[in-house]
Amino acid sequence: MTQAPSPADRASNAPIIRPTARVVIIDAADRALLFAGINDDGLRFWYPPGGGIEAGESPEETARRELREETGLAEVELQGVLGHRHVVVSWGGVWYECREQWFVARVSVFAIDTSGMADHEITMIDDHRWWSVDELMQTSDVLAPSNLATLVRDVLRYGPPQRPIEMGL
Repeated sequence: MTQAPSPADRASNAPIIRPTARVVIIDAADRALLFAGINDDGLRFWYPPGGGIEAGESPEETARRELREETGLAEVELQGVLGHRHVVVSWGGVWYECREQWFVARVSVFAIDTSGMADHEITMIDDHRWWSVDELMQTSDVLAPSNLATLVRDVLRYGPPQRPIEMGL
């Protein structure tokens, strides 16, 4: 993820506020599904499925829609809110101030179907894969947020938190 713009950059190019829903989706083999993308600084990183909340949608509706579009899963039961994250990123030359609500979902093992992705998602996402907790804990790849491995481990150990947590960058 890119760093927040400087005050001078913000004054000339204020970020677009983007309410977002993301889902930490974990299969029956205790693996988390992540997508890889490259930001405007050329940094490749892994992150969970999700995207922008559309007008009239609740965060839960967005989470389900995004999973359907990005993974092919039509019916997903969200198990709770994991947390909230606020991050400023640059994609396609545009600064976004993402105000994210993160959910947790447990699913059966399934094959990913990305045919429902929008054109901009196809150009921004260059890979996807299932990660075990051990792989997440040991990777030198960039995860977003940086404590994603610990979050997934804790969800597997304890389930979703009683109250949503504030998540890091």
